[in-house]
Amino acid sequence: MVVEEVKAPLTRNITMSIGIGMAFVTTIYILANLAYIIVLSPYEMVTTSAVAVTYGAKITFVLFYIMPVFVTLSSFGTMNSNIMSSSRLLLVAARSNHLPRMFSLIGREHVAPIPALLFSCCISILMIATNSIESLILYTTYAGVIGSALSICAQIYLRLTRDDLHLPLRLPLVIPIGFLAFFLLVLVLPFTLPDKRLGIGMSFIIILSGVPFYYLFVWWKNKPKIFNKMDHAALVFCQKLFDCLPETVDMVELLKTK
Repeated sequence: MVVEEVKAPLTRNITMSIGIGMAFVTTIYILANLAYIIVLSPYEMVTTSAVAVTYGAKITFVLFYIMPVFVTLSSFGTMNSNIMSSSRLLLVAARSNHLPRMFSLIGREHVAPIPALLFSCCISILMIATNSIESLILYTTYAGVIGSALSICAQIYLRLTRDDLHLPLRLPLVIPIGFLAFFLLVLVLPFTLPDKRLGIGMSFIIILSGVPFYYLFVWWKNKPKIFNKMDHAALVFCQKLFDCLPETVDMVELLKTK
């Protein structure tokens, strides 16, 4: 979804960013976990509510106050990328008629999917209304893993059955198979913990909640006229309210040159 935001994505920009980013993040995670293992005892890591803060307090008193700032900056960067990708996901789905067309509108001033961004914001507000942040993190994490695993399964299926398709970027089949094995391991291991089974079940329910939307917007072809009128009315209303336009290649290129 975000490839469209990158200049010359089919060149080395995407491959270099993925390779450098993954290597950099993996190295930092390994070094951080090694530091935790060396400094903290197993009991301290299990009982503490913030491992990084406890680690900073044992190293030096200054890190006790600096570590929460680092965690906040990391969370801010993560949320920034999640907001960008989730809104673009809604835009692409609406552009493919998988969701109401109003989510495919682009703002004229900032060239951003404003209706999709606002919808994502509303969903986020509903999610933070829960009384258990840990349960919310568990549900959304497993839902994301399940969605990624299903996407990789679809990719492997297309590579085996439609190898003649022209793709701008082709990777060896062993890479998606390796990712799928990792995701399956992440999904299977928590079943050994009874307190995690409810979270996995809720994650499956979250994924299955998209099935009615598929039958409503994709599978159902002969929709009544009232349905199309409501979709068009919502499209026009959002255009006037948010000063947006339907996404076209010429329109986006014109707005980018402003």
